[in-house]
Amino acid sequence: MKKLLPLLFVLAAAVPARAGSAITGAVPFLRLAVGARSVAMGEAFCAAPDDATALYWNPALLASVDGNSVALMHAAYVAGTSYDAGAVSFKLRKSGFAAGIQRFSSGDMTEYDYAGADLGRFAQTDLAVTLGYGTEFTTGYMAGVAAK
Repeated sequence: MKKLLPLLFVLAAAVPARAGSAITGAVPFLRLAVGARSVAMGEAFCAAPDDATALYWNPALLASVDGNSVALMHAAYVAGTSYDAGAVSFKLRKSGFAAGIQRFSSGDMTEYDYAGADLGRFAQTDLAVTLGYGTEFTTGYMAGVAAK
């Protein structure tokens, strides 16, 4: 029994690490990157956005966006699917406000009944709306919040 206990601890420690490696959840399309620059940087983008994509990456940086900004994106994704995102941000003195939308479409699929008869075509679409606010409360210190 004394030799079995350390083995059980090792196995228990290994299971959570493997379980979290897959993209799971009700809306996995929300994990897809927004913006060409962020994708090109390997999604290491939390401190870099200086446009409306700050809404998705770090809403506190909405306060540092110069003027108003619009970001639009369309990506033809795998197996006929597509991913679209858009955001608009507005500068308000030392604050910034933004609104955005994300859409993932499966493309056309054929529906069959249990006997294999063609019932027609349909498409499945996911949609998310995001609102965000960022403010600079003292020189160099910002805070922000976003809600989907």
